[in-house]
Amino acid sequence: MPDTHDETAVWPQRDPQGAGGEDAPTEHAPPPGGPAAPAGPHAEGSETGRGASARGSRTTYVTPLEALRADEVLRTRKFFQIGMILLLATIVTVQFIGGDPVLRRAFQASAVLAFLAHAGFILYVRDETRYSQTRALVPAVVTIGAGTVAMHYFGLYSPAPMVFMLGIYFFSLGSSLGAAVFAFVLCSGAQTAGMLLVAFHLIADRGMVRFVGVTVSEQVLMVGLVQLVYTLTFLFARMSRRATITAVVGLEQALRQVGQREALLQEANADLERALRGGHGGRFTGQQVGPWVLGELIGRGAMGEAYRARHGTSGLAAAAKLLHPEVQSEPAQMRRFLREAEIMSQLDSPHVVKVHDVGDGTQGPPYIAMELLEGCDLAWLLRKRRRLPVRQVVELVEQVASALEQARASEIVHRDLKPQNLFCADAGGKKTWKVLDFGVSKLGAVAGTLTRGHVIGTPGYMAPEQARGADVDHRADVFSLAVIAYRALTGRPAFTGEDYPKILFDICFVQPARPGELLPSLPPDVDLVLALGLAKSAAHRPPRAVDLAEALALAVEGRLPGAWRSRAGVVLAVQPWGKRLA
Repeated sequence: MPDTHDETAVWPQRDPQGAGGEDAPTEHAPPPGGPAAPAGPHAEGSETGRGASARGSRTTYVTPLEALRADEVLRTRKFFQIGMILLLATIVTVQFIGGDPVLRRAFQASAVLAFLAHAGFILYVRDETRYSQTRALVPAVVTIGAGTVAMHYFGLYSPAPMVFMLGIYFFSLGSSLGAAVFAFVLCSGAQTAGMLLVAFHLIADRGMVRFVGVTVSEQVLMVGLVQLVYTLTFLFARMSRRATITAVVGLEQALRQVGQREALLQEANADLERALRGGHGGRFTGQQVGPWVLGELIGRGAMGEAYRARHGTSGLAAAAKLLHPEVQSEPAQMRRFLREAEIMSQLDSPHVVKVHDVGDGTQGPPYIAMELLEGCDLAWLLRKRRRLPVRQVVELVEQVASALEQARASEIVHRDLKPQNLFCADAGGKKTWKVLDFGVSKLGAVAGTLTRGHVIGTPGYMAPEQARGADVDHRADVFSLAVIAYRALTGRPAFTGEDYPKILFDICFVQPARPGELLPSLPPDVDLVLALGLAKSAAHRPPRAVDLAEALALAVEGRLPGAWRSRAGVVLAVQPWGKRLA
């Protein structure tokens, strides 16, 4: 692979079906005739537009007015349904109370008429295209008439006039200002006229609730107070509607901005995909290095390029990785390149890329010929799905831990585990995770590192002792694997920041948010295992990556041993989730 800090030079796979949900399967069939394209979201199938529904995984948006109209239709139906219940209850109730018999019969008749008007309108607007607030005034006028009779029957000073306030509020929330003003004037006028006629003794007050000994001036003041309540109700409803429109418009603008950013992200990832794939031809396409005939360019980084290759004699397919000519003159890079081949050759694991052949540069350009992988890397999967299902993360950790155990047995510390360096290879329908890029690995207890005295690794995934530039062992890889598991489970990086020093500071002194807070469905014991894997002190971490993998599998099943829980409790007492170390 060209360089550990570049995009991986093994050959991510295009997902022919587009991005799935975060719990969708991760299988990615290779396109006919070749390995996959580099990872990244694709623009195919995206759509924007207006509408009131979402189909499949595509989302369409409605305008604010369309959304408010749909809400108004639903609100109107519910309002008239509630009105029917209230009218029916009142019709039944007045059978058992006294009051003026003439007014009672008049109210019952008007209430029945209003009930029928409500029912008819509800049936009429089953077809939403028929709805308009002006048409809703027809049953409203009938209801206001029934309310006026009820006001005189129950009494001008009874709770009956408050029903008008409901009507005013309902219509004032609607889209038609004219309908709102009409309803307000009608309700207000009916109440005002009735009270003033009684106050000035133009008609008799035959209601069940009457005020005795109240002067005309006092009654006029009470009329004014009721009208003030009606007016404030009207104004409050209209202001509420304006505030709703403002909020919905703001939401629509935010959604449009999100859509634009998603489109830009898709475009950027498509550019990245093309850059990684590099097109079909490269500077070495058609040439032969050692026994390998180079074909299309399938990966590119700052340090080198990767080609599809075929052995000139046996016909074995491989991926050939070559350094850029301008890099070949740098001795340190040459040593690092050959060192990577040396390390990978020592590891006999199904979860490490197999090396077929190495060219040391004495006869032609230096190269590493390794097995050709079809599939995608973890970084691509996380860009597409944000997080992975818990069971899939357990499988990932187990297989990566197996490779790291092989490395530990050979006294190799990877030192740069990250999503770009974990590759899900597809071989005949079987998915296998492979660890890539041992270019900055530490070989042996002291000797073998080409980077002594420097901070090596990728910010956000390196261990605290690695961030401090101290000596590292296998437990640094345990920490990095725990960070990867955290990222894949929660959908969020454990350590982020605006700059390199901030990330390194957080790695050393700040714990990320508790995983269970980010993913409530996560088994509680998973929090404990990750707390140990992310321990700031190497002494508190599991001694081996396979121990971490075993504990994670048990935690998911709710069978974590008590000893692990006790150890996690000690660690969390010192470095709780989401806190800075004291």
